[in-house]
Amino acid sequence: MVLPAAIVAARFRPRVVIAGLVITVATILACTLGVAPNATIKDPVDVMATLALLAGVVSVVWALQAAELHHRGEAILDPLTGLLNRHALLPRFIELACQARISRQPVCLMLCDVDEFKQINDEHGHDRGDAVLRDIAYELRKRLRSFELIYRLGGEEFLILLPGIGRRAGIEIGGRLCAAVANARPTGIRTTISLGLSSACGEAIDYDTLFKEADEALYKAKHGGRNRVMAAPAAEDEEGEHEQLSALDESFLASLVA
Repeated sequence: MVLPAAIVAARFRPRVVIAGLVITVATILACTLGVAPNATIKDPVDVMATLALLAGVVSVVWALQAAELHHRGEAILDPLTGLLNRHALLPRFIELACQARISRQPVCLMLCDVDEFKQINDEHGHDRGDAVLRDIAYELRKRLRSFELIYRLGGEEFLILLPGIGRRAGIEIGGRLCAAVANARPTGIRTTISLGLSSACGEAIDYDTLFKEADEALYKAKHGGRNRVMAAPAAEDEEGEHEQLSALDESFLASLVA
């Protein structure tokens, strides 16, 4: 009787565990008090020992399961922003890459870095800096669709995966994200972000390659004036030039509003 209840506690959520525990206790009492009430009342040691064993085993298994779920959540979630972290990134990228190869669809990888974040920490303190990161994470997340994924890599750097999005569409999305953060003024501080992106399609999708290209594009965005998107050249781009869109460009911002 105790073993099934322990298995339930190890596999299911609290509501199911409580229901299983109630059913088990009711069954034990029915098999003892219901069948031989006088003998059970006269010598309740076996029943009491069984109920104590049941409570002890279920409590221990439940506590271990809760601890495992807690640590599992901590392993993949960034505690500051609530976003997924780098531990959850690679498994998901592998899934997206397999799907994209089958469907011959593109995948866009975007690296995002908060401009001059050290200066924010130095001038306003680390608590204010943490608040800025939380606000930026919120602004980015709410402007992405449910299947577009965002991760915090650490510090002030984020990574965005856009399945089914090519280079040109990725640049447009990146421009909107830049404009959104600049207009939001997290915690009242004028803050901007720089974005570097790369994309590939089908069999050409490889995490290390996309990350390296996006990182190089981000470097160019940071040294090109910040608050802008830089895209790695497409595979067919023989000139090897980067295309850029500045979030400060008035005509570009006007088109986003329209």
